[in-house]
Amino acid sequence: MSPPPGTQTGSSSSFEHEMSQEGFSAAITSNGPLLGSVGSFDWAGGAFLHTSKGKVTFINTTRVDSDMNDAYLGYAAAVISRSRVQSLALGAPRYQHTGLVVMFRQNAGTWETSANIQGSQIGSYFGASLGSVDVNNDGSTDLVLIGAPHYYESTRGGQVSVCPLPKGRARWRCDALLRGEQGHPWGRFGAALTVLGDVNGDKLTDVAIGAPGEQENRGAVYLFHGVSVVSISPSHSQVYRSSASHVLFHHG
Repeated sequence: MSPPPGTQTGSSSSFEHEMSQEGFSAAITSNGPLLGSVGSFDWAGGAFLHTSKGKVTFINTTRVDSDMNDAYLGYAAAVISRSRVQSLALGAPRYQHTGLVVMFRQNAGTWETSANIQGSQIGSYFGASLGSVDVNNDGSTDLVLIGAPHYYESTRGGQVSVCPLPKGRARWRCDALLRGEQGHPWGRFGAALTVLGDVNGDKLTDVAIGAPGEQENRGAVYLFHGVSVVSISPSHSQVYRSSASHVLFHHG
């Protein structure tokens, strides 16, 4: 029998990869597929990178860091490209109850932590979804989007942080936010997000963000356009709702 998530103490581990749930999330890197493994090492989590040569590398923070117990690292995954060099982002929405996104870069063949972005609200599930956005389509990532679907406000639920890639040694700043419409405190905006490419013909990348809890759990999908200042417009252009269907629930 294994202890339930949230009850493990200290740095000892009951399990390694027996409960890994490999494939919980996925992203494609230049080396091969990256598969999230939220249950590895007592749900501290991590990800497996499978290369074309058959080599498998497990990527995580540390196998004995008790702070990561039950963090669910690998719940979401994204690939960041800068100057043809790729780095990785992994979400850990249960880290210290506020959530965390960990950035990894490769150094001499080893994947190591390069930066952390932590959530602010308890229970927000910050890091539950991730998106790497090349707004101007020049081949380099401009923004990382981080979903916090359980972020609670009195009139709406969920938000997505817009995080421009820092220059040089600057720290990550995620000041801009994307939100759904008011009137949906349990909307879970940001539960899922995807990078669409250019859907309106302006040569800038657009994104779609799900809010499956809106309209009494019938759900909605919001469309946001890229803007020329290399960001995402804070105002959505369209909302696709499932309210017209009597059988579709949790759309988005």
